[in-house]
Amino acid sequence: MLTVSRATVIQSAGNGVRIAGEWVLDDLEHVRDFTTELAYSTTKLHNVLLKPAPSLHPGLAALRICTEALLAGCAGRGTSPLLRPEVSPMSNIEFVQAYSTFIESTMLDEQAFLAKLPHYITDESVLTEPDSLFGRLVGINGWNQWRTAAADMAMRTGVRFVTGGSQFFENGDTVLHYYEIDFSAREGYRSGWHTSIIERYDFAGGKIAKLTAYYADTTAFLKYFS
Repeated sequence: MLTVSRATVIQSAGNGVRIAGEWVLDDLEHVRDFTTELAYSTTKLHNVLLKPAPSLHPGLAALRICTEALLAGCAGRGTSPLLRPEVSPMSNIEFVQAYSTFIESTMLDEQAFLAKLPHYITDESVLTEPDSLFGRLVGINGWNQWRTAAADMAMRTGVRFVTGGSQFFENGDTVLHYYEIDFSAREGYRSGWHTSIIERYDFAGGKIAKLTAYYADTTAFLKYFS
């Protein structure tokens, strides 16, 4: 018995394909093409039972039957239709959200940072911070220099921080990310310190080509960490 849940049945229709909907293929003994009855060398395809199925968890991607097996030329090959996940491309804003989570989770873990960083940037990507902080850095090595300096700053001072208030603005291949940061209390800052940053992301080829950070008050930032 073969059961396929949340499958999208694709039927050939003229020169294109038509989505028939979500179904469950149950009690499958053999398979019959929905438009042309195919014949295998040993038996004829038959007994297709289609039943409507309720939607599953929204996080599950829909599966689809490989159209090549249903289109012209598949008869007699002896190959079954394939199942493929339906994957939607990540938007630039979703990419920035994933990148921000990645940065916060690997700031103190160089190995994890370097292992995942190539998913977000190339060796030609440019990171630009205020000259008084980290300056202009390029590629994997540049990003790791930034991570090392930021981690050392945090470890030296023992501060902790929480981010929030994120807002995103998108225009073509550019995304602006505004967020606020609450730093923990330390000497001279009994109630901690609150500030904000705007990051500009310019994308190319599905990755970050340039990331520019704008601090609300660079001087105050340096004073807090001094």
